Amino acid sequence: MASSFPISGDEDVEILLTSDDQDDTFQLHSYVLALHSRWFKASISERWNGTKSTTDGGKDRWVYVLRFDKDDAFGLLARQEKATESENTTTEMITRKLPADASAAVKKLHKQRLPRVNAHKRVFEAMYHITPTFETSFQEARTSMLQVTEVAEAYECQQVAKIHVVNHLNFSRNDVLDSCASDPLQMLELASAVKAEWLFTEASIAILGLWRGAFAKCEPGLRAMGCWDLFQEKRAHFREKLMACERRLFEMQPAYCYKATAEMKGSGQLAIDFFRQWLSEQLSNDGGSHMKAGYAALYRDISRRQRKSDTTPDEMQQVTSFLTKCHSTLEESQVSKEVYKTFGMAASVLAPILKNKSMQQDNEGHSHRDLTFMTINASKIPWAQKK
Repeated sequence: MASSFPISGDEDVEILLTSDDQDDTFQLHSYVLALHSRWFKASISERWNGTKSTTDGGKDRWVYVLRFDKDDAFGLLARQEKATESENTTTEMITRKLPADASAAVKKLHKQRLPRVNAHKRVFEAMYHITPTFETSFQEARTSMLQVTEVAEAYECQQVAKIHVVNHLNFSRNDVLDSCASDPLQMLELASAVKAEWLFTEASIAILGLWRGAFAKCEPGLRAMGCWDLFQEKRAHFREKLMACERRLFEMQPAYCYKATAEMKGSGQLAIDFFRQWLSEQLSNDGGSHMKAGYAALYRDISRRQRKSDTTPDEMQQVTSFLTKCHSTLEESQVSKEVYKTFGMAASVLAPILKNKSMQQDNEGHSHRDLTFMTINASKIPWAQKK
């Protein structure tokens, strides 16, 4: 992961991220670091209080090394003074390569520490307006972006790093949207870290529509981010919307025109009766507002059944069986026509909750996708409330 910083000959800060790889040693400029980072501005300004780092031909130089607490993966830069490496026993530098006989525990810790090293590189690149490169796999890139954001926060240079992270998110938008649908809690964590409003909104849409078991699993993470109360409130509102729609479905009445014949009226009422029985059976199987896995399939099924071309022979057999059960003398074709009309009325009732507020568009492969009709207002986003 080599980086090329501009060389002008007046570099006065040396950064050592590992002890054995020249590519992890950078010659940088104190004024660039101080411009972007309040942490560096304060650290370098200590030269005025009589505490100086090394000198090079009479010119002051500041040397910073990335050090880790023993058995810890959280590393921070420390300014190297006159103390030697051997005098510091509480922290340690790491090597880029491990010896072949390293223990499993050492290898595991090393694997956790290396991303921290790479995140420091990316933050310094951002300070020099060099676009950091992230992994091809978005899942790996997501972890790296979180690390970069965390490191930038430690050195109080969040804004310069955020620009590059957000640009990468925009560049990878299709992957981002897929991840919001498949792993919304992790994407919400990333959105909160970089304060990306559009990403927070997209991830929250997916979380609010999760079936109840999946939503329950999000509670610890939402609590850790300080937004559990917000999501719990919106979730209650979400379910109230579902139940209100279901009540309206049961309250539907046949739609007659003024020229309707007795047969048409009878067929219309029979269609309503069929629909109510069918809906009761679906809800008794924990569909709809019970919000078990696949709950949204009921609503999408209702919307689909209004179209004759989308109705299967087995589904039409349900209508025939109901007519036989009722010993109706009405024409099956007329009743079937009214059934389609009834499902059309029901689809209109469900239209508000079948709206897709997500940036990821619905397609045929999303027939069992959870509902995505509810969003969180921008003014309710946690960092917006803290302003």
